[in-house]
Amino acid sequence: MNAREKQALFIKEYLNPLLKRSGYRAKGTSWRRWQNGFYIVIDLKNYSRNKDYVDFCFKIGITVKARIREAAKNRTRYYNLSISQKEEYYLPDERQDHNFRHGSGYRIMAKNDLDDFVLELFNDFHHYILPKLEKLRTLKACLEYYRQQPVASAC
Repeated sequence: MNAREKQALFIKEYLNPLLKRSGYRAKGTSWRRWQNGFYIVIDLKNYSRNKDYVDFCFKIGITVKARIREAAKNRTRYYNLSISQKEEYYLPDERQDHNFRHGSGYRIMAKNDLDDFVLELFNDFHHYILPKLEKLRTLKACLEYYRQQPVASAC
């Protein structure tokens, strides 16, 4: 299986179900959850892709319905976000680099074991990213949370 096929399988079999259990709805590689007047959005963004490896990151943030450019298609993407950060923003220092994560995001390679990749990414989402997003129950909570954090780099 090549890297693109592994990424597609990972999204379909693992990431979609994980985010669905957390209340997110999927459109392609973008997931959103309506939360008291705003959306929390997780958007997977590929930035380097071939058969041997796929580099990607997650743009995560919030937006209000008025910011959605593709309202007719009922989609939310990273360019619609009012506040947007990469996944690194939500991870502690010890999770910034591991076998499948480097300074720019995640990398899945054709030669990697898919189960190992899934375990690492699930660790990031289950223990760090989703619990922090779960605390964002109101716009006030969002503003307070994002105000105290430094802005992460773009991918």
